[in-house]
Amino acid sequence: TISPLCSRFGFFHEKIILDDLAFKILHPDEYAEFFKTFSDYRKKSAKMLNKISLILKKLLQEKGCNAEINGRYKSIYSIARKFKKRFYKSPLHLNDIFAFRIILKTEKTEECFRILNILHDNFYPIPDFFKDYITIPKINGYQSLHTGLTKIIPDLDLPVEIQIRTQNMHHFAENGIAAHWLYTK
Repeated sequence: TISPLCSRFGFFHEKIILDDLAFKILHPDEYAEFFKTFSDYRKKSAKMLNKISLILKKLLQEKGCNAEINGRYKSIYSIARKFKKRFYKSPLHLNDIFAFRIILKTEKTEECFRILNILHDNFYPIPDFFKDYITIPKINGYQSLHTGLTKIIPDLDLPVEIQIRTQNMHHFAENGIAAHWLYTK
C-alpha cells in the first residue's frame, strides 16, 4: 500500500489522510462509530493543541527550559487500531489521543528528568502511564520519557501523552533504526 511509503518518505500528513480514507471505505460502520465518538474533540483539536502547547511553553520558559514543543491529534484510524489492539472500556480511555513531544535544545539527559518533574508537579500524572526509555532503552535503541497527564486544561477530560527527549534521541527515533516506520505494522 501507499501509506507506509508516505510514512517512510516523511509525508506524515498524507499518510494519515490515506489511512483514515481506507478505514472509512473498508469499515464504514466502525469508522462512523469512532467518528461520532470523537467528533467534538476533532472539531476542537486544533484549538486544544494550540492551547496546551502555549501552556506547556509558558511553564517551561518560566522554569528556564529551552525546548521545542510539537503536538498532534491522533487520527480516527490510529485510534481504532489502538483500541482494537488493547482492551479498553471506551476509546475515550486511550492515553494518547492528544500527544506532545518536548524536544530539548540540550543533550543533557538529566534535563529530560527535570522537565518530567516540572510537569508532574504542575499537572496530574496518570500513574500507569509513565515509561522511562532513557534509563532502559527499547531493544532498537529508542530513548525517550513518556508520561500521561490530565488537567493541563482544566475542562479537558482526555489524558494527554507527553514524550520528552533530546535532539539526538529525537533524530534517532525519526530517522535511525528506531524509526516508527520500521516496526509499525
